[in-house]
Parts: sequence; structure tokens; C-alpha cells
Amino acid sequence: MDSRPQSGLSQLLELGADLFMQATQEVVSLVPQTTAEELQQASRLAFEAFSTWRKTSILTRQATMLSLQHLIRQKIDDIAKPIVAELGKTMVDARGDVLRGLQVVEQACAIPTLMMGETLESVSADMDTFTIRQPLGVVAGICPYGYAAVALFI
Repeated sequence: MDSRPQSGLSQLLELGADLFMQATQEVVSLVPQTTAEELQQASRLAFEAFSTWRKTSILTRQATMLSLQHLIRQKIDDIAKPIVAELGKTMVDARGDVLRGLQVVEQACAIPTLMMGETLESVSADMDTFTIRQPLGVVAGICPYGYAAVALFI
């Protein structure tokens, strides 16, 4: 038995899980599982990216989301094909999933309006209130398995 540490790829393959096409139960891929070190690295990199992103102007953020929206529309079939293969959905249904995910991106394109704060003057004598909306940072979500494209864009 080889006692040397495994390479990242062989370790991922060992930790991987078969991905079945739901319609036929055929194995279509191997899904690597993340190691604790990779999860920590991803979290650290996301936090570092956030420190740059939070300083990015609202209009630049909006332009980024509009570019993503355009790319999704261009690649809708490329995004839908794995949904067909992995979930056994029809292409029409998979495209619908991508369009639902696209709605999330389109909502984010309204970021200039979404980031507006609120002001309420004269709440009390010599008192005004206001809110400022700021990015929170790295978050995670648990998404339904059957809506893979929505999960991609959240």
C-alpha cells in the first residue's frame, strides 16, 4: 500500500459520488466532494473577493449583472443540457429552469434601485431616521435539487 499523500485529483475522485441520470439511472458523471481544506480556501477567497466587490460602484455592479444576463441568454441551451442529463428533464423544462434562474439575475440588475436607502425626517423632535443598504458579505444557501439553474444564479 502506498503511504504517500494523495494528490488533490485522486483524493477528490475517492471522495466523489456517482451522478445518475434520473430517467435511466445511468451514471453520467462523478461529482467530487469538497475537502475541509478546499471549503476553507473557498471561504477565504470569497471573503477576499467581497472586500474588492463592496468597493465597486453600483453602476459597475449593475453592468456586471447585465453582462451575466446577456451571457445566460446566449448560452441557455448549454446551461440546460446538463439539467436534462442529470435530472432527466425535457429540454423545454430545463430551459424553463434556466429562465427562472435568469429572473434572479434580472432582479439583481435593478441593483441601483435595490441599494437605495430610506430617509424619514422628523420622526421626533430634532430626530430623523435613515437606512443605508450595504453588502453583507459571503453567504451560502441550500437550494432545491430540482431547480439547479436557479441555484446557479443565487
